[in-house]
Amino acid sequence: HHFSPDMADALYRKMTLRHHLTLALEANSFELYYQPIVDLNNHKLKGFEALIRWHDEELGQVSPTEFIPLAEETGQIVPLGKWILKTACQQLASWHNKYDHTFIMSVNLSRAQLQTSLAPMIETLIRQYNINPAQLALELTESAMLQEYDEAKQCLEDLATLGLELYLDDFGTGYSSLSQLQDLPISTVKLDQSFVQGEHKGSQAIIEATRAICEKLDLKVVAEGVETISQLKYLQN
Repeated sequence: HHFSPDMADALYRKMTLRHHLTLALEANSFELYYQPIVDLNNHKLKGFEALIRWHDEELGQVSPTEFIPLAEETGQIVPLGKWILKTACQQLASWHNKYDHTFIMSVNLSRAQLQTSLAPMIETLIRQYNINPAQLALELTESAMLQEYDEAKQCLEDLATLGLELYLDDFGTGYSSLSQLQDLPISTVKLDQSFVQGEHKGSQAIIEATRAICEKLDLKVVAEGVETISQLKYLQN
């Protein structure tokens, strides 16, 4: 490639982010936002998805789409993921005590976190915060399964044995969805928002086909990114 100033800018941005990410991890400078998940049968709040956000004093608001891949590349996603799980469990326990209601908390997992130590660590958190394992859901994308499939499968089976919910995230955008639905201990499919927000017939066909498959396989479905009344009504129908 011919050198261009854009390449230097991108490299400098990456190095700066990496340095600030290390400092942010040491100082716990992250926060979690909680996106509501609503049960369409009764219009009641069923739970939340924990979403990490990072505001750096010097860099401003840094998008997760920028810093999460970097954290995965450097291995920092493992301590970061542990902090997310602990914070989300803490919040779930707090809401349970305050409202005496059983919410579900879903947390995204990176492929790098699928290690043999993950299930024991989560079991410790569940006991520490007195959480029913069925209240904690872990989300994985299809692409996260493609590498070292057998190792990932064993880790997921260990998590399922604890009684946790396992969600397949961004369904329909990956490569091997249907085989994974049969082969892995998945309880819920998350339909990608590109289909939910797509107005054309192709998106609607994929939504209907996904629902039919999940009904046959006795799986639950979560639709991501519902932002308009028309999208809501279509999903209800």
